[in-house]
Amino acid sequence: MGDLIGNRIVLVQPDMMPWFDQYPLHFFKKGKPMVPLGLLSLAAVLEKHEYDVTIIDNYVKAYSTQTLAQKILALAPKFVGFSATSVSIQNALDATRRLKEERSDIVTILGGSHPTIFPETTASDPHVDYVVQGEGENVLKELLGAVDKRRDTRQIRGLCFRDAQSNVENTGRGDRITALDDLPFSARHLVDMNEYCRRGSFLQIYPTDVISSSRGCPFRCSFCGCLSCWGPRYMTRSPQSVVDEIEMLQRMYGTRGIYFREGTFTGKPSRVVDLCLEILRRKVHVYWECVSRVDALTKETVSLMRRAGCRAIWCGVESGNQQTLDRLNKGTTLAQAQQAYQWMRAAGIRGGASFMIGIPGETRANIMETLRFARRLRVDSASFQAYVALPGSELYAWVLREGMYAHKLGDICLVQTPSLTHAEVAALERIVNRRYYRSNIRSRLGYLKDELCNAVRAPRTLGVVSRIIGEGMRRLVK
Repeated sequence: MGDLIGNRIVLVQPDMMPWFDQYPLHFFKKGKPMVPLGLLSLAAVLEKHEYDVTIIDNYVKAYSTQTLAQKILALAPKFVGFSATSVSIQNALDATRRLKEERSDIVTILGGSHPTIFPETTASDPHVDYVVQGEGENVLKELLGAVDKRRDTRQIRGLCFRDAQSNVENTGRGDRITALDDLPFSARHLVDMNEYCRRGSFLQIYPTDVISSSRGCPFRCSFCGCLSCWGPRYMTRSPQSVVDEIEMLQRMYGTRGIYFREGTFTGKPSRVVDLCLEILRRKVHVYWECVSRVDALTKETVSLMRRAGCRAIWCGVESGNQQTLDRLNKGTTLAQAQQAYQWMRAAGIRGGASFMIGIPGETRANIMETLRFARRLRVDSASFQAYVALPGSELYAWVLREGMYAHKLGDICLVQTPSLTHAEVAALERIVNRRYYRSNIRSRLGYLKDELCNAVRAPRTLGVVSRIIGEGMRRLVK
């Protein structure tokens, strides 16, 4: 095998672990692939500094560990970086082991949410050279330069690594990137855009592409690890930068729809207003969808979002029980949720809601209460997921401390409660989703039947239509 190429780096998104067959929860079900914005942002910065960057998205390719290692080695890179979550960290570590067995001089780097939350544990692996904590663009650039010039990496904040005596050193978190506008747009030219889902969760407009306009979250929900990953500050891009990227996507990729893929698009409501006004001022014709909190919306903001092209909003409602919401430190009320979806319907924006079930402290009765509340919201779509405790959150620490789990998959906890076993929670996830969609389809068919009855004048035709829809509804609920 030839020499490694000094300025070449391969950035890898590992595949998630195949746990769904054994634990058939929605959380472990592999979804449609989305463009890896994090890796593409790193790549854009490194290309700007004349590094030769290749992206391997193994979530899409699904290579075996051996094949993935062979693909990487064939490129002869000096550096290999993996961006790992708690459901992909083991695949990343397996790949680094294979790489080091073949080429011990390859520099292996791990970043992403899991290494950020567990930097010392990750760095203690003998096949991992460096861990990058938090935002990686500036830290990774500094690290590659220091390794190239054989400088002391202990001066770089944001790293964790083993020293010559195999002691783990942690240089602490690097500074947050406050000027997100200064980052180049994601290097989408390094991936095949056609390998990704280019439709949003609601928008059936092709092609719909993803943009991230913010980092972090200003809220403190106890089940979320965002604070551990990003830190306490919520950073946003300017409306001008976001609209510039939309226009670039329209020119280069024919983009017609945008999915703002981030924790909370409406985390700073005034910025949402400014972005909508910028879209309208520049007369950019684009449809888009986003994620919000129910308490971050007003009637006026929702109306303005509709005028600026918003066609769908998805909110994490989480529960239909106020005591559960309070335990989660959600900071919202059931009345706020009902009001928000009323505003969406009035504005002509489709609404989606996500809920968790099996939260510590919940009973079966609480879960059924959540189902009934979801029906009352009259949303266009809803999803119910069994709560899985992920590292980095307050609730995760409590689940660990109290031993409130049936199984651990790596550092992920499959939760059980004093009143519900994990198997019961998993069964309820299936039951609640099935019952919700049966009732939702029934209500939609009933609405369609009424509309057809109003539209059709011929009595014989009316009777036929009514019988067909009625029979379909009866079969649906059997």
